Amino acid sequence: MKRFSIFLLISVLLLTFSCKNNTEKKSFKEPKVKGSENHMYTGLRNSGGNAGEIEIVINKKLWNSAVGDTIFNFFAQPFPALPQDEPFFKMLQIAPNAFANIYKEHRTIMFINIGKSYPRGWKIEHNRWAYNQIVVTFQAPDTTQFYDLFRKTRQRVLDTLYLEELHRYQAAFYNFRNKEVIDRIKEKFNIYLLIPSAYSLDVDKNNFAWIARETAVSSQGILIYTRPYTSRKNFSIKSITNLRDTITKYHVPGPQEGSYMQIERLYPIQSQVLTIDGHYAVLIRGLWKTHGAFLGGPFVNLSVLDQKRNRIVVVDGFAYAGKLDKKLYLWQVEAIIRTLKILD
Repeated sequence: MKRFSIFLLISVLLLTFSCKNNTEKKSFKEPKVKGSENHMYTGLRNSGGNAGEIEIVINKKLWNSAVGDTIFNFFAQPFPALPQDEPFFKMLQIAPNAFANIYKEHRTIMFINIGKSYPRGWKIEHNRWAYNQIVVTFQAPDTTQFYDLFRKTRQRVLDTLYLEELHRYQAAFYNFRNKEVIDRIKEKFNIYLLIPSAYSLDVDKNNFAWIARETAVSSQGILIYTRPYTSRKNFSIKSITNLRDTITKYHVPGPQEGSYMQIERLYPIQSQVLTIDGHYAVLIRGLWKTHGAFLGGPFVNLSVLDQKRNRIVVVDGFAYAGKLDKKLYLWQVEAIIRTLKILD
């Protein structure tokens, strides 16, 4: 009887320990990323084309008119906070009668239909002819109604197309993620961040981490740090930028002794209030330079309120690419920082 009691006690302890371990293992489930699912069952091929590119299906006469100018001037406006002007989107004009299968699998397609047979309206479709594809249609019976429709909806369409580009990067990163670095950041900051395998954890200090990807022609970095939350003033542009300059002066040295990263104050900071995974957040864009050296580039900074821990989590992405275009390098780091999730 005594032996049975001891055996029963050991069994209970082992079962309790096993359940505890299983609970710990299941306490965090890595979030799925939009567009990373297995789509083979849909029968669709992956969309093609270059990032930041739109096929505009419109007849040549309209494209060469004020209608085409209106579309081009808006979607090809300079992307904000870059050292040289780069268009938000590049556009390829395709005549409707030439829109064949070769064009139907492009990542982003926009139809412009104007004529008496077209009722006024617009729509956004996903995965119409290819996976991870977005198709936008504007139509109106005349140009006057088109201009009015376009003016009222263009910003929403631009924002949707831009976020779709970031989702495509996230989907690609998800399939080649650096689990070791993801786990370290999760343990250190109680956050989840999707880190691609091409990035490494270069600096790991008390309240600071620097994740980087270096190539022969470019450098991309993600800085992570936190600060106590005291009031909404912590989310002012002045507070966010002053903190960034303090952090980078101490942690991000330049190529010469005594040089360091700082914000280029001559360029206006752009800000946007967001909700990230249900948390209040502020995103700012600007340019950085190197005090004591001739290096610089764009950055995008995301400050997110973690109410449970009464702190602000900051993830900051920046890029350097010499004389090369920098927009897509910046899009890639922004795609990463926007995967931020505050863990329970």
